[in-house]
Amino acid sequence: MKKLLGIVVLSLLSSGCANESGVRKGLITTDKKVEHEVRQEFMDLYFDFTGNTDESYPENKENASSSLGNITSSSTEGDLIIVAGSDLYIFDNMGQKKLSYTIRADPESGFYEMTAISHIGPALAYLTQVKESGDSEWENQLVTILENIKAVKDVNNETNNHWLETVNSIAWQPYKDEIKDMVDYSCDQIANFIERILSKEINFNMTTLNDELLDGNDNYPIPFNNVMVGTFMLTALTEIYDIYKNVGKIDVEWENARFLIKLVAGTNLSGGVSKDSNWLYEVFMAISDNKIDESKVFFVPSMEIRESLYLDKLDEKDLSYYSNTIWGKIYQRTQTSKKVFTNINDIKFQSRDPIPGDYSFTDSNNIDDFLERLKYSLAQPTEMLSNTVGFWIGNELADKDWDVTKIDIPGFTSGFPKGYSSYK
Repeated sequence: MKKLLGIVVLSLLSSGCANESGVRKGLITTDKKVEHEVRQEFMDLYFDFTGNTDESYPENKENASSSLGNITSSSTEGDLIIVAGSDLYIFDNMGQKKLSYTIRADPESGFYEMTAISHIGPALAYLTQVKESGDSEWENQLVTILENIKAVKDVNNETNNHWLETVNSIAWQPYKDEIKDMVDYSCDQIANFIERILSKEINFNMTTLNDELLDGNDNYPIPFNNVMVGTFMLTALTEIYDIYKNVGKIDVEWENARFLIKLVAGTNLSGGVSKDSNWLYEVFMAISDNKIDESKVFFVPSMEIRESLYLDKLDEKDLSYYSNTIWGKIYQRTQTSKKVFTNINDIKFQSRDPIPGDYSFTDSNNIDDFLERLKYSLAQPTEMLSNTVGFWIGNELADKDWDVTKIDIPGFTSGFPKGYSSYK
């Protein structure tokens, strides 16, 4: 029997369809199909509250929702901090740009060098599943990985114009020798593992992947799991520290700052849409010394990325879109609900309990906690993979007064097996 793969896409914009006169029509399916028309009187009443984007919405009509969003007060006077894709923008309340910064995947930051190493673990895990499926392509890909890892080792051992000398990462400056040692060690470790597989010394499956590489072995006693955590930490370190340094160049009144966050991390479009699943919220809290008003931070996955974000000043329509239509309307709605429904009890929600990988939960030497968080971040569609380390390293920086020479970096400066303190 053939299996059918179906993809269901739900688009919740508006229901029914309008005819030329604006009357809603829909089919009610029972034993007999009956066409139902929404009377215009009902539609007029509906539009008194909402429906601005409806094609039959009356031109120049003002409704309660749009009026609420247009309310200006002291709450709209603060800087507007927008995360759009992988870019950070800070505007004053007049739309004048104060800062523009790329958060992730800057080619000069060392992002690609570190993730190239850390991704080998998942790549090998994926290829074990390819092998189990009966596809023979896994062996060719192992050969390619072996060639590339040896090429990276050669680059890492160059003496002139070393790649670490041109990386634009202030946070890595005290650790360049240690990073070189870690890359050298991990290249040898991976090459040895793949060569043993290709020579048929060991089988290629999840058991040997764990026992001979990820958990380390007698010849390579520092597990590759440590390398994955360490490279992940270094990537997050340079991202977070650079945000701190760049934001520190401008004057932000954190108590009044307004946030719109649409951080797209890789291809995980369902992740990072709440403060509990997005390390960026935690980092901004740390940078502001916890002065940010939580009620002014909104995660907006459907927010448009307008062209004038890239300019020195938002044009008038785009400023209104971000400041009023998006931020202002959300804020005013939440505040109105508290003022209007005073006779109705609030539903109480507690913040989530700390979990492995959170700063308050995990010690810098506990690599297993970060691996648990890695597995959790991969398994949960609401999580970003970078949450594996993002909820830890930013708080470590803040705890050490943003002095990169004083911090612990799990998998890199801490968390080694007994008897080892570095990759050298």
